[in-house]
Amino acid sequence: MSILHFPPSHHNWKFDLVGLLAILGESIVSEVVQPLTASRTIFLPRLLPAPHALIRPSRRTALPSTPITGVATPSGHLITSLPYFADMIHQIDRLEPCQVSEYRIRVRSGDENKAYHRPPKLAKVKPLAPLRVLTIASFLWTVGILVWAVLLGDGPAVVAIVLVGTAGSMHSAASFWQSTTRNYGYSTSGAGDGREGVVLRTREGAFIVVHCNAIVARLLYMGDARCDYVAGGMQY
Repeated sequence: MSILHFPPSHHNWKFDLVGLLAILGESIVSEVVQPLTASRTIFLPRLLPAPHALIRPSRRTALPSTPITGVATPSGHLITSLPYFADMIHQIDRLEPCQVSEYRIRVRSGDENKAYHRPPKLAKVKPLAPLRVLTIASFLWTVGILVWAVLLGDGPAVVAIVLVGTAGSMHSAASFWQSTTRNYGYSTSGAGDGREGVVLRTREGAFIVVHCNAIVARLLYMGDARCDYVAGGMQY
């Protein structure tokens, strides 16, 4: 005898769960889809966010940047936009008018003598990042609901949870990405030892002064961070 019970007629099947998940998940996903799909936990099957909320007609080829006025010293290189990761560091939207902030950014200790044969990753997702924790919690919640549905013998619920959870994993896998930069012949020794500085000015008149070397200036302020997707364009 089967553990799961199904309606005798196909006319009794209703997928009200899909509409509910659309209301709960789609409204906020558009704002966090980029950092959300940067973690490997996105491959976990789950009900939230709704699978169709991750579907996009096209994917970003580069991370968004913020308009700004700046210059690199002593090279004199003009900066007209603040790349994504630099904006995360400085958070210019929180600066007060005429505020002056000073930063010292250097290569992580132990990496000074590394020579990169291909563009390095600019950032990695922290193990306890909020979105990563929420994704794992959603996965555990989905597993709990699935077990509950099995114990109740609710066949349609089990089918719906499995299908929606699998669809969420597939859509997430298609959007999973890693950040790399343009190849400048990365080496944190030699030419990268030259002193460099960056001065930025926001539209509200706030100033940001950054002390760094040439490599940091090129990686954070002069190069566009690309999105390298695991799934190719045809697969997407």
